[in-house]
Amino acid sequence: MEILVTIPDTLTEQVRPDAPDARDALQRVVLEEAAAALYRVGKLTKTQVMLLLDLTEREDFYTFLHAHHIPMTTLDTLQGDRAASDQLGL
Repeated sequence: MEILVTIPDTLTEQVRPDAPDARDALQRVVLEEAAAALYRVGKLTKTQVMLLLDLTEREDFYTFLHAHHIPMTTLDTLQGDRAASDQLGL
């Protein structure tokens, strides 16, 4: 699917639209922000984000999460791990 996004020139001036790679760089930023937002709300999985952003290594995905201030785990997961540890006497 292709989506057209119109960005005012006043906002694109910061990325020097005359630079040869400015358009590609801006497209990547918008794509990453969309992927981050959709991942945060559970609309995309890790695998889907990796495919969308062409990330081939797990570490690249973790770098993406860090860059977008997305925790690698949730409070629910941590509480579940703690409960399991308590049950095992750890």
